[in-house]
Amino acid sequence: MEKDREEFKSTLRHGIEATIFEGLPASLGLIMVAEPAIRLLFQHGQISGHDADLIGQSLFFYAGAIWAFSILQIINRALLRHSRHRHARGDVRAEHRDQPGVEIPLLWWMGESAMAVGTLASFAVQALIMLWLLDRRVGGLGLSRIAVPSVKMLLATCLMGLALWLFRSSGVYPNGERRLVWAGQLGLLLAVGSATYLGACAVLRCNLITRQSSP
Repeated sequence: MEKDREEFKSTLRHGIEATIFEGLPASLGLIMVAEPAIRLLFQHGQISGHDADLIGQSLFFYAGAIWAFSILQIINRALLRHSRHRHARGDVRAEHRDQPGVEIPLLWWMGESAMAVGTLASFAVQALIMLWLLDRRVGGLGLSRIAVPSVKMLLATCLMGLALWLFRSSGVYPNGERRLVWAGQLGLLLAVGSATYLGACAVLRCNLITRQSSP
């Protein structure tokens, strides 16, 4: 029984770290490529440039919630698997409960993007709270083991964002209002972002933790 419990904790830590490895750059990366992606996919027909800008405002906040949403999926399943009591399932169902309380006041100020802000706030708060609840419920997950790798991944993500910002500000970045230009912008940003993040992770040695049954 004790061996199974430690294996459960080790697997969960590995899942959280893998999610951070993918979720952080996905959130920032989507924010950085949002403009050319939206214009390429949507700015045609009845969708004007102003409409594309409105879509981009919402995407900015939805993208920022990717990391939290991804972690929540792991925590939800872990709570359901670990707990056999109704009150624990109630914790899982509590997700999104406070989201309208954030969205409604912001509707008057931010308009359509208020829903995205509510989603970001709700997912971020829920991810942190539920991770704390799960840590208490299982008697400690040993999250300190993934603290250093997580900081390295955050640093690599910031370096990726800096590289993308510098590239967009350079003379190499193509400019124009044609679909071919937007496709080129998107492709180049994806290439630069991926290469920078993976390269930074390699230099920083952001190796994912190995699954271990020992604490």
